[in-house]
Amino acid sequence: MRLNNLEMRGIGYSMRDRILELAKEAGLITYDSDNKMLQVEQFAKLLVDEVESYIEESEGDIDFVRFLIDRRLKEKKSAGQKQISGGKGGGIVFEGSGGKGGNVLKILANRIMTPDGTILESMHRHDYKTYIDKNGLEYMVDGGLEYTRRIVHDDAPYIEMSVYNDDDHLTIREAFKWGTRGVDGKQPLTYLVLKDMATDHIEAILETQTHITEEIRQVFIDELEYRYENT
Repeated sequence: MRLNNLEMRGIGYSMRDRILELAKEAGLITYDSDNKMLQVEQFAKLLVDEVESYIEESEGDIDFVRFLIDRRLKEKKSAGQKQISGGKGGGIVFEGSGGKGGNVLKILANRIMTPDGTILESMHRHDYKTYIDKNGLEYMVDGGLEYTRRIVHDDAPYIEMSVYNDDDHLTIREAFKWGTRGVDGKQPLTYLVLKDMATDHIEAILETQTHITEEIRQVFIDELEYRYENT
């Protein structure tokens, strides 16, 4: 069954009224009495945003959207206790870009180090990565540069290694990666670390890639300034 984009978006937003019921059934939320409504609204926004991204990827195929939603709910449910944006007791932590310290920030690298030293990094919105650590526990990252999602084990914590746009530029240039398919756009997708990118490549991105966010644009501008000042 295929629907047009308007119909598909209507389905995404009609889910909003069902979000709390789904969250309660799946055990996705624990409430803090001081900010209950904030957590509810955050959860609703993140889930609707995620459904919208599924709609864009599906090109109108509602069955594919349903498959993606069902898969995501199963992933959450199988992980044990779930929570939004921190909390105690373990489970999944789900935080939108800008959740660091309450400021509006942009995620530039979404990654953790597991107890055995393995680095897990999510490169794009639905880049869901899992790993079974040497301690036998499963760790996960997801969300790319849009949000951070983790599996938390209070008795065996990971090390958070994410980088945001308020970090110093020396940290950013070692962590931020740009995906490219080559000059002709036909090569396999590879990721280049900012510090290793050619200067003319960065200049071309600033000139031609008008879709990038202002935060990402500033990262490239800062890198060009850094090179000018240090050559």
